[in-house]
Amino acid sequence: MVSIGSCDVPYESAFVVGSTAAPTTKSDKSYGNKDSRMKKWTLATIGFCIVFLSLDVVAVDAGVSPVRVLIVTGEEHPAHNWRTRTQALKEVFSDDKCFAVTITEDPEFLADKEIFNHDVLLLNFYSAKKNYPGAESRAQLQKFVKGGGGLFVLHFACGAFSDWPEYATLTGLIFTPTHRYKGHHDRRQPFVVDMIDRNHAISKGWKAHLEADDELYYCMGGKTREFHVLATARSTNTGENHPMAFCLQYGKGRVFNTPLGHDARACKLPDVAELIRRGTVWASGSDKIETNE
Repeated sequence: MVSIGSCDVPYESAFVVGSTAAPTTKSDKSYGNKDSRMKKWTLATIGFCIVFLSLDVVAVDAGVSPVRVLIVTGEEHPAHNWRTRTQALKEVFSDDKCFAVTITEDPEFLADKEIFNHDVLLLNFYSAKKNYPGAESRAQLQKFVKGGGGLFVLHFACGAFSDWPEYATLTGLIFTPTHRYKGHHDRRQPFVVDMIDRNHAISKGWKAHLEADDELYYCMGGKTREFHVLATARSTNTGENHPMAFCLQYGKGRVFNTPLGHDARACKLPDVAELIRRGTVWASGSDKIETNE
């Protein structure tokens, strides 16, 4: 199990933003009259109470703050169940002691300034729609990472912005339908992920081989810049090794990208769950990743 410094008590929030259960400034555009302002104030107050009540009432070790993770979901390819995978991610983070998790089921929430109140944005969605999420969401996402925020790209989120050229620069590799191989991934099956860099903060002190049960993606391309490969796996379809975890710097921010995580079961496998936690901590800006295994 990963830990950050001496943080060994739970501090976890898992509420949904972007609905009437929590405040959102994006969906309610009516600021021009007293009634709408009162309604907005009421929703904000209710949202605050929900957030407050959802936190475990505990003390965090002095000097150690939880990593504030915003999971962005709500849109997916029909082959992926974003609801069950989101629940699995909540469980992956709740198994640790140092994460505060918030969820939005609206990818356009990226346009909201609220994203800057988080350390890491975890993209858990795919969109085949043009201009969705739109220009404001894209600009805010860029600004967030360039300014020092962390970005985690999970599984088919590598294709989240299919019509945005900058996304390849931001994330290292993206879903590329016209790649040189036939098909996009191996059939779902167990396989071994080899940690080829065991000196990086994410992998240091951890095992050399991870167990996965997933779709082994070989459909990622669009490389426009250098990135650092941490782990690879050999495809039965191509006979070649393909990146399964890699990272890069974008402005002042850190980006962690893994094509693993096809569904809830794939995410909750112990090694993959640990990789998700480690990648999140690193993306938050910390190199102090300790193992409790």
